[in-house]
Amino acid sequence: MKNRMKKAVFFVLTLALVGLVFFRAGVKVGAADSEPGSVGDPLVSKSYLDSRLNELSGVMTKVTLSKGSVLTASEGATIIVFSGNGTVSGSGTGLINVTAGELTATGISLAKYNTYLFPDAATGVTAGSTMVVFVTGTYQVTQ
Repeated sequence: MKNRMKKAVFFVLTLALVGLVFFRAGVKVGAADSEPGSVGDPLVSKSYLDSRLNELSGVMTKVTLSKGSVLTASEGATIIVFSGNGTVSGSGTGLINVTAGELTATGISLAKYNTYLFPDAATGVTAGSTMVVFVTGTYQVTQ
């Protein structure tokens, strides 16, 4: 019976010592000092993700274009086609398809879900049907 008691005490003390070593090692590497969501503690909570997505959604504006309307935007603006179809129009150089890494010239149709960059203000997008796009930057729509 005494032998079993000694083994139990030895086991508990060993377990406590191992736990203390791991705890001290964690404190030493800074696991206990990091602020939640920081580089030291990168776990992302749902509330943090929701707040970041809400901030980003304010950057893009949803625009619905009717058939024949033309969207022009300032230099550096971007557009993403969500639905419908349209073509590049205007006297500018065309739009840069950032997704494909190529220039989309005047008269060429835009691909859905690709991001296009306006390199100049002389280029626009003419809707071939009802079209939903997301725009960043300054833009205007004419009928």
